[in-house]
Amino acid sequence: MQTNSSEERLKVLVVALHIEPKGYIGGGWVRLIELLRRAKSNNVDSVLLETTPTFNSIFNGLNYEVITVPYFLNRFFIGRIIRCILAVIYGIQRVKRKDIKLVLSPVELPECVLQAYIISRITKIPWTAELHLIPLYSCFWKNEERAIRASSLSSLFHENRKRGNKFFPSIFSSLILWLTFRSFRKGVMLAPSKSVIEDMQNVDKNIVVKSFFPGNGIALERIDDVKCRGKLYDAIYVGVLTDKKGVFDAIYVWRLVVKKKQDAVLAIIGRGNINEIVKIKSLIEKFELGKNIRFPFDLKTGAPTLEDVWEHMEMSKMLIHLSVSDTWPQVIGEALACGLPVVTYDLRPQRYAFGDCPAVFRVPVKNFEAFASKILEILPYFKEYGEKARDFAKKYTWDAVMRAEKQAYLEITE
Repeated sequence: MQTNSSEERLKVLVVALHIEPKGYIGGGWVRLIELLRRAKSNNVDSVLLETTPTFNSIFNGLNYEVITVPYFLNRFFIGRIIRCILAVIYGIQRVKRKDIKLVLSPVELPECVLQAYIISRITKIPWTAELHLIPLYSCFWKNEERAIRASSLSSLFHENRKRGNKFFPSIFSSLILWLTFRSFRKGVMLAPSKSVIEDMQNVDKNIVVKSFFPGNGIALERIDDVKCRGKLYDAIYVGVLTDKKGVFDAIYVWRLVVKKKQDAVLAIIGRGNINEIVKIKSLIEKFELGKNIRFPFDLKTGAPTLEDVWEHMEMSKMLIHLSVSDTWPQVIGEALACGLPVVTYDLRPQRYAFGDCPAVFRVPVKNFEAFASKILEILPYFKEYGEKARDFAKKYTWDAVMRAEKQAYLEITE
């Protein structure tokens, strides 16, 4: 894409305090990386406040100014606090050069949101945050009504204690989350899906959220370069290995599939902590699914690259997606681009993003029998649905997302 020199250039300070970005990283970070690839050609210059290793040291095609924030004592609260303080100091120092027009948190994580907000308040530069999820749901996803009522500090504290957290960590995490929600009131937030607007209005009507289309894109050209070696799996699960992302639901569902199709094979790709991994393997052993569930990559580290994930997607006949915490599921878009039909839970984010896709099938949440039946129903026709999936994916390009993103920046800075 050629740069249009007639447009005014916009310089954005991005607070990106991420964990080590390797393997299959979260959709919010994938989105940021793809936008960074296209920012300069759309007259957007990015300055990243970033922990190491930086994105541009790992991924090709990224050209931006970077300010590194030391990443140490990560397991302790004091390390997180020091890192956040340094990010604010470095950010304010950079804004003093008077060329920054907007401060951005690319995800809803408190460590990014609060720093962006504080920098904005001190320097008087407009700010915004990209909301891919409502932060409350990461704590209370099992009961949406409780999540909606849990925006008070006392409710957050009591909920943390119910989850078994110790007294002082509960105070700290509750305060941080409460401050994050208060900061959302002080600007216009951005979201890739209408579902976030509705969720935020339920949690706090004083928070203004702007949604824009298209909210997310799919790396069609890169996926096209991946070579398929034939179908090895009947289905694939890709995601973080946690309860809310549905890895345990996937095992329960696959147990039912195997009862009807004894040679059915599911591939699980993701990254999790040791406790989750032990639970996953114990459940597989309990249900005697050792021959039916495979792990193409180490569960502690996940797949080395996105291309590795896409290669195994193309070696599958469908994607099963059982997450109950989504906004615009990037993994569904990538699966469609790989020519895979998708079976997923019937949640509002899926309806908004893929409601008109003939290759995405939604079933009631936690209805394992219905989920397994739908898998068995569409499995014989995966090729036909795969063609429809690919056609649908073509309308989501990252170039269009970058143009919409810049327009949103301009509206906020006017």
